[in-house]
Amino acid sequence: MRSRSLPSGASGSASVHEQGLLAKAAARLLGGEPVRAIRVSIGPRADRDVVEMSWPNLVAGTPLAEAEVTFADVRDPMVCLECAAEYEGSTLASCPACGGNGLPVGLAPDVDVEVVER
Repeated sequence: MRSRSLPSGASGSASVHEQGLLAKAAARLLGGEPVRAIRVSIGPRADRDVVEMSWPNLVAGTPLAEAEVTFADVRDPMVCLECAAEYEGSTLASCPACGGNGLPVGLAPDVDVEVVER
């Protein structure tokens, strides 16, 4: 069996996607008061490694470069079909309250940046 590899540029297109999302989210924070701490939320459809590696280059030379950064994984919002509990998870994640099947009711953002402290 031959091993398969990604076509050249495939990983580059993924990183461009995450970099664009990160740049757009971070741009919302520029121009206001100085920022001391930031939380970067990374959804299940984004590559965490790319986001983390892109951050320093993206904010270099901006007021955001001095902020403390925390990276956090976020999941899609779900509702249990058995007990109607709301929770975060993936399509195959069972309900933490009753173990039933859940249904995604929205999508977590691929990348979001929020101020934790100014």
